[in-house]
Amino acid sequence: MADITERLRKRIVAGDWHPSERLPSQTALKREYHASHLTVQRAIHRLVEQGFVATQERSGVFVGSRLPHHHDYALIFAEAAAKVKTWSRFYTGLLNAAPSVARQQGCQLPLFFGIDAQHTGPDYERLSQLVEERRLAGLIFVQGEHYVAETPLLRQPDLVRVALSTGHTYANLPVVSYDPREFVLRAFRYFVGHGRQRVALVTVPPTSDIATGIAYHFERELTTNNLISRPYWTLHVSAQEPVAARNCVRLLMEANPSDRPDALLIADDNLVEDAVQGLISAGVRVPQDLVVVAHSNLPWAGHQRLPLAWLGFDTAHVLQLCIELLRQQQRGEHVPPQTWITPTFSPGTAAPVQVLGAGVGGERNGH
Repeated sequence: MADITERLRKRIVAGDWHPSERLPSQTALKREYHASHLTVQRAIHRLVEQGFVATQERSGVFVGSRLPHHHDYALIFAEAAAKVKTWSRFYTGLLNAAPSVARQQGCQLPLFFGIDAQHTGPDYERLSQLVEERRLAGLIFVQGEHYVAETPLLRQPDLVRVALSTGHTYANLPVVSYDPREFVLRAFRYFVGHGRQRVALVTVPPTSDIATGIAYHFERELTTNNLISRPYWTLHVSAQEPVAARNCVRLLMEANPSDRPDALLIADDNLVEDAVQGLISAGVRVPQDLVVVAHSNLPWAGHQRLPLAWLGFDTAHVLQLCIELLRQQQRGEHVPPQTWITPTFSPGTAAPVQVLGAGVGGERNGH
């Protein structure tokens, strides 16, 4: 059965039969492959399960109208599922957005975890089988290029690929990158538009490219935007110990009025709840005393205890952009080596008009 299934599948993939075209009758297939009626039936049933054919009562067997090797894309995480779902709210946002994006885009987005250079584990075996059976059109590597540097999946022919990256390109693999400079600039314009000048930053330690980029551009763009800060107004708090943000922000805001900021950028959503609690404990009125822009992976509504301006990356848009880049490759179109995702304010944020740009990624030459 497996041999007949594979041979029929290869013919469909090769285009011997087109979508919605009727296959030869089971009697004809029995003669061609010298197989029993039961073996042919089982092969057809397997192809139905895989999405390559569909049966119509009294009409026969037809090639599927939406073939997996044209339409389905794997969403691949290097980390194990349990870690992904507790480690990053951005990854959680991607997982939550995937079903609705798949429906809108008319595709499947099967999830795979623990796909790294070790080439082991049940998800790796499952992914390898789907690739071998030509049941995927492309791969989306969620956790960047360095996790997949030695993965044989990068060398598999006839598969289009894209990676989410914090800023670097790798091995001719097109990447979608988060734009830390634009994140800082949009927050700064928001502050300026609301008459604020003295800006503090709460962020994670600069151990990743995006955290390093935010800290770098925060310092670099202050003068350009006529803003001021002080070294001790930049608070680095580990995402694994977010409660420290509560105490740091409270101490920051309990200083003498002349030594307090009037604007605060919380650049990591893992720190928002505790930073807000610090503001509440210090008796800070938002936005009267302090205008706050907080990072959020949209469309998550975010913390509502204080009126914050939410600025972040739309996870559904990120997936849609990845799918579009994969489809461009399938059509043989030019795809830039790096596409930048710009952040957006959440709907309803009372930001100056010029700040509210559409979050459309695009090719550019650098910062």
